[in-house]
Amino acid sequence: MKVLILGAGRVFKHYLYILKRYNIKNFELVAIVDKKKINKSLLKYKKIYFTNLDDALKKTKPNLAIILTPSGLHYLHSKYLLKKGINVLCEKPLTLLPNQINELGKYAKKKKLLYDVVFQNRFNRSLTYTKNLLIKKKLGKIITFSVRVFWCRYSSYYKDGWHGTWRFDGGVLSQQAIHHLDAINWLIGPINKTFSLKKTMLNKLEAEDTIACVLETKNGIIGTFQATTATRPSDKVAEITLIGEKGYLNVGGVALNLIDDIVIKGISKDEISHIRSKNSEKVKNGYGLSHAIVLNKILKNLIKKKTTPLVGYKSACYTQQIIQTIYKSTENKKFNKVQLKNNSKLGRK
Repeated sequence: MKVLILGAGRVFKHYLYILKRYNIKNFELVAIVDKKKINKSLLKYKKIYFTNLDDALKKTKPNLAIILTPSGLHYLHSKYLLKKGINVLCEKPLTLLPNQINELGKYAKKKKLLYDVVFQNRFNRSLTYTKNLLIKKKLGKIITFSVRVFWCRYSSYYKDGWHGTWRFDGGVLSQQAIHHLDAINWLIGPINKTFSLKKTMLNKLEAEDTIACVLETKNGIIGTFQATTATRPSDKVAEITLIGEKGYLNVGGVALNLIDDIVIKGISKDEISHIRSKNSEKVKNGYGLSHAIVLNKILKNLIKKKTTPLVGYKSACYTQQIIQTIYKSTENKKFNKVQLKNNSKLGRK
């Protein structure tokens, strides 16, 4: 598959790391597109580096475009590429506004094109194990849960003109903790209600660097969700804790990459030790390692002319509805039910 990557910023470096470290089959990088002029670190890609998207499309004719541009531009870039008949894989979020996800998802389905989002944590060993555990009801009835994302970003991170702005990004919830919100909703959702508070505690940005939420699922499980980028001096943890009637489980590490702690009725300590070892991974940073799994699965499907998404626009849309509802709750200081019509200032201001 001929692949074009649109956007050569922060996450692009992680993609280069993944491509270098892992054997990504059926992947031919034919174009890198960014409005900024090429820098020294990318000189070896000079022949395939473009500052104009149309020029890149004409000269390289890609089968797949991976979108790594600012969040507030995902809708415009995805729409443009889909209209050109090109499959699209987009970093989170698909768009900031849920109705735009529905619009493009329906169009892609009609045209038999891939339109998918990168929620790579769903493919972590730790989370796939947890999902299977829940499907088999090994924890029994889930009583409560907690999610904590304590990461570090300094104010310099927000000085690029889009990070931390309401129009193009949002704060810690929309930029960093969206992965963990998606994960808990995927594991035990759908999340149905929320009461949330946000503040800008330390960093200088338009949106929040700290948020705390009470979440309730459709079947009545209540839990908490905390996230901040004001942890110092570095990222501390990203974890999900599930408390069930038959035991408990904690998925932790800096990228939901470890089975930190697990106790299940009827399972021996030796078996627990094996479970933790088998389903944990060492990672360099919060991106984790599962981008490689996502890319291999997507490319394998496209080679077979299958455009079925791994996540799907409906699931991505619901995650974005939860985000909009959380922000709506921080604005009106009320419990809010998750629904499509909830519109906060995210993506609008």
